[in-house]
Amino acid sequence: YSPDEEVFTEIEQPEPVAIISLSEYDDGDTITLYTATDFSFSVGVNKGTIKEVNVLLGSKSLFKGTNRIGTFSIHQEDLMTGTYELKIEFTSSAASGSLLDKLEGELFNIWRRWIIKIDIDPPPVPVLGVASYQEFLTLTWQPYLKPNFVSYEFYSYRGNRRIVIEDPLITSWSDSTFLWGQAAYALTVNTLLHSLRSEEII
Repeated sequence: YSPDEEVFTEIEQPEPVAIISLSEYDDGDTITLYTATDFSFSVGVNKGTIKEVNVLLGSKSLFKGTNRIGTFSIHQEDLMTGTYELKIEFTSSAASGSLLDKLEGELFNIWRRWIIKIDIDPPPVPVLGVASYQEFLTLTWQPYLKPNFVSYEFYSYRGNRRIVIEDPLITSWSDSTFLWGQAAYALTVNTLLHSLRSEEII
């Protein structure tokens, strides 16, 4: 017996069109962190149903669920200076209409990766130097130029004056009250996680 009609219908192999978006980092593949950070993400696929979404930092799971939109955090206790891989992946059904698809055995696994560079090292201890004794005593220090900079905090024991400088490019201060003798000063470099202080007697 030879049937005239085909028993099986050939089904084209599906090619899903997927999207994985991470907060403000879609235009790059490297993220540098200096402190704990919150992220939001979204995933999507043109066909099929999303079965599971995972977010991994190295081997540590930061998120697991079925939502297309979600949030996760890299907490302070997760931070250690070094380079890591952040991976967002999801599994979806194929929606091809095949028998295997109807049995939920035809699945796609789609992912995207970012390089995470974590830098929580403290800044170097600031060193005060004398630039000039002419007219006014002018003190200088080396700039701290990383993005985790918060401020320089300058303290003059003469008159108990405290000066906060929020521009990392400003690296000098003139003491108009200094005339002669000795004077004591302190300089603190404040970052998102650290404060390092030095004291000098001029």
